[in-house]
Amino acid sequence: MAAQCLQLAWVARWTKEKEVLGRISRSSAIADLRREGVQSRIMGFSIIPTTTLPPAHTSLRLCLQQRQNPPACTPCPRVLLFSATAHHRICHMKRPRISDFKHQMFRSTAMQLAKEFLVDDPRALAEKGIDVERIRYEPIAQEALEQCYLWGSEAQLYPWEDIPGWKNRDGKAFDLSLWYDRELCGLCFATPKSSTLSIKVVLLEGKPDVTHPLKGEVAGLVLIAISRYARMLKLSEIEIFEPDPGAVQWYQYLGFDFDDQRRLVIAVNEA
Repeated sequence: MAAQCLQLAWVARWTKEKEVLGRISRSSAIADLRREGVQSRIMGFSIIPTTTLPPAHTSLRLCLQQRQNPPACTPCPRVLLFSATAHHRICHMKRPRISDFKHQMFRSTAMQLAKEFLVDDPRALAEKGIDVERIRYEPIAQEALEQCYLWGSEAQLYPWEDIPGWKNRDGKAFDLSLWYDRELCGLCFATPKSSTLSIKVVLLEGKPDVTHPLKGEVAGLVLIAISRYARMLKLSEIEIFEPDPGAVQWYQYLGFDFDDQRRLVIAVNEA
């Protein structure tokens, strides 16, 4: 009888300890969920515990590609419930492609090679009072946009503010701002689109102020960088897209000429 009573007492004590541990575990889990919930609300989704594991997928990316709402990935025992806005933002966001990174590297390298070309042979520009060390090739960023708005009424006012959107839609596009120290002297946007033959110079504009230090040199300096980029893409021609009639003579001075299709072009190796 004593042994039976001792056994019952031990079972009762074990049951009570199990309940206490269960309450502590649940309280800890709830606290964890609350902490995660605060973070999840910031990101636009909520976390809800589930008793059964969701279907297995190799990665969250696969779930998103399958447009599941909620996406389900093991071994996580929780389901991510996305709001409609957050789900659309995550599932339909543009994913960077390997080619995008490759062309970004090409653009940076082309600008670097153009600067090295100038530094290796600075005499022609030095005779005109231009210090090649002060010339900079940069992508078209906010600073360039802000400066070109100050060019005055003589500027062509091309839609330079649209360049970021164009670049997002065209991974091969080449945008360039030409600087002399902190002064913006020129802007250019070129793209081959789907061509395997030529890269088209769509927009090219120099600062209209006749006193800026690179006056008369903007087009030639820009073409040095474009030709390097075109070689990386294995293109053979640079084409001026719909050239301004008043600028044709100047492009011809730089070596451009009309082909049989009346395109104003120059061979990449000659630029």
